[in-house]
Amino acid sequence: MKNAKGLSLIEILVVLIITGLIAACVSAAVIGGYYMLKQAEHKSRAMSITHVKLQEYLSHSFDNLQPGQESGNESNISNAFVETQDNTYFNWTVFIDQDKTMGANRVPYKNVTVETKYSEVDPQGKAVNTRTIRLSNVVPYPLIHILSRKSQAPFPDGKYEAPRTDLRYYPGMKEEEYNWAGILDGAKVLDFNYAVPKDLIIMYNLAISYDTDHPPDPDETVMTRCRIDNGGTEGIITRTPIRSQVFINNILQVGNVGAGPHTVHIEWCHESDNAGVKVWLRAYDVTVVAVEYKDNP
Repeated sequence: MKNAKGLSLIEILVVLIITGLIAACVSAAVIGGYYMLKQAEHKSRAMSITHVKLQEYLSHSFDNLQPGQESGNESNISNAFVETQDNTYFNWTVFIDQDKTMGANRVPYKNVTVETKYSEVDPQGKAVNTRTIRLSNVVPYPLIHILSRKSQAPFPDGKYEAPRTDLRYYPGMKEEEYNWAGILDGAKVLDFNYAVPKDLIIMYNLAISYDTDHPPDPDETVMTRCRIDNGGTEGIITRTPIRSQVFINNILQVGNVGAGPHTVHIEWCHESDNAGVKVWLRAYDVTVVAVEYKDNP
């Protein structure tokens, strides 16, 4: 027992210092790992918010994407994007701008950019840094457009009457010999404006009625034609018997309609030598399908 030795004060201090250093290193590693995990969580959340907003705007049609910007935070998206436990807030901004490609036909496109900003502390828990996640995508000009216009309810008899052409139809009859007028108060029934040349498919359907007290002769017809702007007749002039066919259906193709504003005119007349016969418009439906113009040499 006389040879037994205890720890000296210096040895105890050394042990305490070494233990403290080990504890400090472990603590720094744990804290650093925690902040790194939180940074990964924040980045993942910001990426999700940015992606959701980008997909939301990409789901809109080309015409509905108006140039400008809109801002909000995670609470404007979904209850799934609530603030984090460390009270980190995420603010998104959507930027929409429009431009055109280079070349002969400058095709427009819209660029959608979403930025999500958030603040976080560094691994030492001191400095506050602002982080930004940015995603962007291009919305191209559509290859196919569909426009349609129709009457909301059947028109009463007498509202829109077909003008009468006294001259009865004969083979080779010229357009200027008809007493043309628009199916409505005016000839124009639909407007369109495309940024590039288009090939058109025009479909128009008319429902007609007549005065049953003064019915038309079996061979009396309604003539119809379609014009783009104030140009010539597109397709052919149709001739439809009144008494046997009160529905008029036509479809025609118009190639290489130039870029810019245009109008579709639907006109008609009633060929009859009897002034007592009346033909009226009951309803109409006009649809224009515009597809990419193909320059086939």
